[in-house]
Amino acid sequence: MSISDYLDYKSASRRSNTGFTIVELLVVMGITAILFTSLVFYSRTAEKQLILFKEQMKIITALQKAKSLAIVAFSESQTTCGYGVNFDKTNNKMTIFKEQPASGNNSCSTRDHIYTSIDEFYEEIKLDNRTIKFGNLINSDGGVFADIVFISPEPIIVIDDSSSEFATIEITDILGVNKKFVKVTDAGQITAQ
Repeated sequence: MSISDYLDYKSASRRSNTGFTIVELLVVMGITAILFTSLVFYSRTAEKQLILFKEQMKIITALQKAKSLAIVAFSESQTTCGYGVNFDKTNNKMTIFKEQPASGNNSCSTRDHIYTSIDEFYEEIKLDNRTIKFGNLINSDGGVFADIVFISPEPIIVIDDSSSEFATIEITDILGVNKKFVKVTDAGQITAQ
């Protein structure tokens, strides 16, 4: 065996006997812990955003349903003046209601454009109150509103019996950090923001 063969053999055996040092293992474990923590934080943030988006879609669906019902109501034989959505910020829910003329009257000219009685009730939709709540409900005049009514056949949109051009519905997480908006114009356009 020559000297070069012997040196090659010794250097090869040294490499095979070496392992990771404690410092190297600690560095790898530290980097892994940081990556894992980032992943958990990211997934929690994404989960909150998905829940907020889902609740925003509930609002849009309720508004679209009321709008569709108002258009269909035009062909109904009984007196129906339209459909609307009442936003109950205190109880974190929405109520789709059937707009009725004043009691004892069959003329829609006597309608009030607000949810007033259980006789007008159509459907109730609740937000997930463990994670989401209503924020501000603001109309274009800067005032607070509670009802959006779609009156057939066009449909005409009335926001709390006023001449507001649009209404903005805000939902937020419980801490008020993340927010989503739904905007309804007097032309019937419903958009997510």
